[in-house]
Amino acid sequence: MKVAFTPNTTDEYALVLSTQKGTKQQPLYSGETARAERYWRWPQWDKDSIYFLSHTEFDSHNIYLNTKAFFDTFKNELDSFDNAGFSRQTGSNRNSYYRDYSYGAGFELGGDLTLNDTLKFSAVLKQDVHREHNSNEPTAVDKDRTYSFGLENTYRFSERTKLITGMSFDRREAKRAENYQARCPTTNVRSQSICPFNVADKNVFNYQIKLVHSFDEQDEFSLGFAKKTRFPTMKDRYSYRLNRAEPNPFLDPEIAYH
Repeated sequence: MKVAFTPNTTDEYALVLSTQKGTKQQPLYSGETARAERYWRWPQWDKDSIYFLSHTEFDSHNIYLNTKAFFDTFKNELDSFDNAGFSRQTGSNRNSYYRDYSYGAGFELGGDLTLNDTLKFSAVLKQDVHREHNSNEPTAVDKDRTYSFGLENTYRFSERTKLITGMSFDRREAKRAENYQARCPTTNVRSQSICPFNVADKNVFNYQIKLVHSFDEQDEFSLGFAKKTRFPTMKDRYSYRLNRAEPNPFLDPEIAYH
């Protein structure tokens, strides 16, 4: 559902509500390897979002301001069983619950410095919270906070040729990370308990440069170079992946040059 207000021909202020309710099942395994059998189903796979978007233009120097703010929730339940009748749960088979949410806000401000020069600046703040637990167990919580700042300049040599340069600084702060396990190396507790991970913050700097020439309305030539970075997710850093991997809370960002 979307509700919007347009006070004039250029400006818009919108509030959007989105909800998704879902369930999921997994086909039964029909092969010969008994260890591959998994009797899983997801009775809850729900996502709800509310976000605000705005676009405002000003008379001087083609200045505009875009803003956004959002709040998302994700609720997920996985039920795993011993048998094809979905009636027995022993050992590692149990009910698992996710109760995640994230929120954030940001803006983009742009305008013409000269007739041929346009500058844009953006800033975004985002908080991610992952909460999980199995049946009759306490909740483990992971929290990340991410800041992003960007600057982009477009210089037009002519109506058909322009040079785009940009840079960004991104910072991810790992606020909290936990796992429910039998032995905790960070606290030396040797019984089932919530075990905190040691966490680390990461900073990255990205940039790009791109030359664009338009031959006509359909055809153009572009040549560019960029450095782009991907932060590892909470799952990348903290998940044991069903005891098939060792977590690495200090995993560095992935970097690509192209």
